[in-house]
Amino acid sequence: MLEDEGTASALALAWNCTPDIGPLSSSLITSTGSEQANLVVLPGVLPSRCAGGACSYTFTLTATHQAAAGPRAAFAQQTILMNVPPRGGAFDVVPSIGYELNGTFALRASYWLDDADDLPLSYAFGFSRGGT
Repeated sequence: MLEDEGTASALALAWNCTPDIGPLSSSLITSTGSEQANLVVLPGVLPSRCAGGACSYTFTLTATHQAAAGPRAAFAQQTILMNVPPRGGAFDVVPSIGYELNGTFALRASYWLDDADDLPLSYAFGFSRGGT
């Protein structure tokens, strides 16, 4: 709420995205909706790979105040460049068959390529049980 010479008035907030990723008010797109001060886009909404390389998205927050002299609006923008993932490499486990706690395994990530700005690459290895 804003105070305007003794009277309270609401500040209307609205988010949008260019290019359009769908309705930002949808719970399938964001966890916050399109009328809050913060915007949280859900995982998997923005594609991790775009045709021809990296993608950019411009998020705009517009704030509108209904003043006595008429509406007043301001906006802020943030452009996000989504990188393409590293490519062309291989991941090997040696030996490929064995039992945990009963042997030593070597994990190797080789020949991966990425943009020079993203180097050096770092790796994190883990495991899952039962294919989950």
